[in-house]
Amino acid sequence: MTLTLQEKLRDLRDERKLTIAELSKMTAIPTSTLQRLESEEDYRTGYQDIRELAKFYKVSTDYLFGLTNNRIHYSVKLSELNLSDSAIETLKDKKINTRLLSELIAHADFFKLLVAVEIYLDKTIDPQLKSWNAAFEVAEQKIRKHYNADDVDRTVEILNAGAIDEDEFLLNRVIERFRGLLDTLHIEHAKKARSSETKQADILKILTDDIDKVMQSENKGKAKLAVLAKHIGLNINGLSDDEIEVLIKALEKSDTYRNNRGKRKK
Repeated sequence: MTLTLQEKLRDLRDERKLTIAELSKMTAIPTSTLQRLESEEDYRTGYQDIRELAKFYKVSTDYLFGLTNNRIHYSVKLSELNLSDSAIETLKDKKINTRLLSELIAHADFFKLLVAVEIYLDKTIDPQLKSWNAAFEVAEQKIRKHYNADDVDRTVEILNAGAIDEDEFLLNRVIERFRGLLDTLHIEHAKKARSSETKQADILKILTDDIDKVMQSENKGKAKLAVLAKHIGLNINGLSDDEIEVLIKALEKSDTYRNNRGKRKK
């Protein structure tokens, strides 16, 4: 799944635990502009704001605009990655969730998981495990021989419990590491989902408040203009009465305004 510009900006801000007001102070970008950039609206902004945010977050503008999935854009020769042809073809397949794959590889515990898989497949510690089991077997034989112990002897039973099934032991190590990795990713994804729900609720509240202000205003034309100005970063207080009148007349010509007005008359 490819993240939108809005989702990337929200994620980057959340990672730094910043509010929009705090981000505005640090970047000198108005809070209204930052709010619109992080909303789901089809909002077009100047390249200068995006460049400033990319610089602040230490990511490339190519990443923000969706031209690459790498936050820091750079090229790497495939030969340097030591990937097989089949592995490259698999990564190119759009059926693969490369975003999730990247999360797995970049996870702090991925190296431990990979080492556990390597040990399981290549049996690199088999000799040590076999030596361990052999020591228990020798001890068991001596106890049986010198003390005439049988299968229900407590000491013999303890020695048998200490023996290790090589395949089961190594496979459990892989499962434990993979489960631990997935648990942390699950928590991170749950946090992002809750954060997204909270932001959607905040956006809905802002929209509801704006509608209430328009409905309660005696001059609904000017009230609608104030809402529009807020969302496009226009300081209406700095306009003259004539300029406001011109903008209201322009607003009244929009299809949305006429449609809403027609519905109220009905």
